[in-house]
Amino acid sequence: MGSNQIFTIKKGRHSSSHGFHLYLFKKELNFSVMMVPDCLYRDEQIPGQINKVFGISFGVHSSRSVRIGWRGHREKIEFNTYVHLPDGQVKVDPLGPVQAGKVAFFRIWREGKIVSVEMQGGARWDYTFDRLPFWGYRLYPYFGGIMPAPQEMKITISF
Repeated sequence: MGSNQIFTIKKGRHSSSHGFHLYLFKKELNFSVMMVPDCLYRDEQIPGQINKVFGISFGVHSSRSVRIGWRGHREKIEFNTYVHLPDGQVKVDPLGPVQAGKVAFFRIWREGKIVSVEMQGGARWDYTFDRLPFWGYRLYPYFGGIMPAPQEMKITISF
């Protein structure tokens, strides 16, 4: 992997404040993620909330995007997919757990109208879209939906 980027979500915030970056998605994106133990929290603090690590929007964030989601659970980070489909559905499928402080490797790739998501040593999921442009933008770490970050969290992503 090439460059490391460290993203910080401050306590009481949702976003890592990494702006908008146009992205040309040719075929495949490989990256790794390392989340420090500060990314862990008690499930009962925020039941059901799925946070987002990284992903790609294919033009319209709320109807054509594929992301890696996560939950902090005891000593492990539970990764899953978090996909917005054109019909308005949000699909969440399990990828696998990783010990906090360890590196997880991911791959997102496309073949025609199918986008696949895979975690090394974990699961693979395929999602079918009605159309997929070759441009979009990167979606950076985000805590929430429901509650903001209970403490500062640092996430390292290597591309």
